[in-house]
Amino acid sequence: MVMTLAGTPAIRPSISLIKALELKSCFDIGFRSFEHLKQAHARLLRLGLCQENHLLDTLLGYYTQFGNTHYSKLIFDQTNEPNIFLFHTIIKGLVSNDLFEEAIKYYQSMRSKSLLPNRFTISFALKACARIYDYRSGLKIHSLVVKLGFDKYVFVNNSLVSMYSKCGSIYDAHKVFDNMPEKDSLSWNVIISGYHDVGKFSEVLSLFRGFLRNGLKPDELTLARILCACAELGALEFGEWIHRYINLNGLVKDLALNTSLIYMYTKCGCMDKARGIFDQMLEKDVVAWTSIIQGYVVNGFAKEAIDMFFEMERENVKPDCYAIVAMVHACTRLGAMKLGERAINSLKWEEVVANLPLGKTIIDMYAKCGNSNSAWKVFKEMKERDIAVWTSTMSGLFMNGHAKVAFGLFAQMVKFGLQPNGSTFIGLLNLRVCGKRHSAIKIISGITRRAIVLRDTNLHCFIVGTCLCKDYR
Repeated sequence: MVMTLAGTPAIRPSISLIKALELKSCFDIGFRSFEHLKQAHARLLRLGLCQENHLLDTLLGYYTQFGNTHYSKLIFDQTNEPNIFLFHTIIKGLVSNDLFEEAIKYYQSMRSKSLLPNRFTISFALKACARIYDYRSGLKIHSLVVKLGFDKYVFVNNSLVSMYSKCGSIYDAHKVFDNMPEKDSLSWNVIISGYHDVGKFSEVLSLFRGFLRNGLKPDELTLARILCACAELGALEFGEWIHRYINLNGLVKDLALNTSLIYMYTKCGCMDKARGIFDQMLEKDVVAWTSIIQGYVVNGFAKEAIDMFFEMERENVKPDCYAIVAMVHACTRLGAMKLGERAINSLKWEEVVANLPLGKTIIDMYAKCGNSNSAWKVFKEMKERDIAVWTSTMSGLFMNGHAKVAFGLFAQMVKFGLQPNGSTFIGLLNLRVCGKRHSAIKIISGITRRAIVLRDTNLHCFIVGTCLCKDYR
């Protein structure tokens, strides 16, 4: 018999207790692999510790860390009384694995059990709402944030601003931003990103000025967004200031920033500066090549765009769909159909007919080069067709003398429930009311059951197949 120093019999710990302590130690140290984790899980089940929330919390965390959310949910769902920590771990793990809808379901389950989340759980739940644009759930969480006093935490407010921005409610996002007791660099970046994503570029520049006045230093992602805003607004001076800032702060080697500078200068019509940046880049990816090619096309330098495309191929950079679209645009302007077809052949045909912008551009090229048959073939093989694809095809048929087929296609489009827009009429008729076009617009008015008002030397009002000018001659 083993005795203590006091002379009393010592109590031996049970084997199961020793194993449980060893298992806890193993959990505290961590797991090297998924197989190691499963072995520990099996030991936990054998020892009857499958309802120990502390151990389960660690187990859940590691399963989601290894990307196996199925096991995580299985363990959680078999837990009799999950506590707030288990809910936090499962919600965090699901969000980290991009399972946002499921994360929100577990959050709602937690609330149904009258459990209150902590500020970290709130942040993850808001992120899930943002990623699936769940405005209603986000609004309820915001209400709870205020009730629990979590609106004093910067990271919680940042999550709220992000959620409202992603859900398209930029007014609510800015209201939260204005009411924040303190703001960090991320706070400014989130609100700037929100305005950028909804296309309010003037506000982006205004916010950026406030960002700088607060003595904050922008990162590369923020600068890229500001350059995009400058490009869309044609704010060349502001963009040039950003360019100087990039040079002064040693960011000239950043690939994304250089590509953004190229985009800004091309949108502002400064192709020489855009080309200068491109030539100085030590590393060029397909996005950089596409930006300079698109810049040449937009600014009317079709030949230079084609030259750059072939130079990209010589550098063994595989063009993507955006580069092909730019190349085909350039070929259309020069009537270089064979060169356009050569570029198209660098992609699989399945990729071509599945891409709406590319399909529309190819149809346009064939039509303007007088090849109606090829344009029609692309149209028929498109996986889906939007209004732009229909318009390009009808316009091409009309300009190549196939007016009856074009109007038949127009009627079919309306029958399918697609509503023609201004571009449809412009593309089809070029808005010139004379001769046969006068009769054509009467047909369109009858098909669409709409009133159409146009002016040439007279004012014409077409109503359901008739013209108030009493059939202009």
